[in-house]
Amino acid sequence: MGQDSTYAAEQATIGSLALGQVPGTVITLGAAGVIPSNTSSVRVTATAARAGIIIAPGTRPGQILVVHHEGVAANTLTMDVVATSNVSNGVLCVITGPAMKIFVWDAVTAYWSSLSTS
Repeated sequence: MGQDSTYAAEQATIGSLALGQVPGTVITLGAAGVIPSNTSSVRVTATAARAGIIIAPGTRPGQILVVHHEGVAANTLTMDVVATSNVSNGVLCVITGPAMKIFVWDAVTAYWSSLSTS
């Protein structure tokens, strides 16, 4: 019979899941701004409501990306259409600030899917 173990760490890598600390840099997005996906967590903001937002394609199946929107509630971030934004629900994906949204990369469809419905 196996033995249970508990580990405490600031960063964990489990298979293709890697969760790390939120970077210190906040990216200010303009219209048609691009959210990078080369890290597991990204901080963004906007000086006004922005549409046409794109998330860069993922690099591995099941990749997780946490987007932290640090702007005020009125400065929403609305994704572009599915084929451009790389997000499965396209313009229906809106991130209000201050909030976060978690995305998972589906390598079969080549789109990010949000874990939340709002």
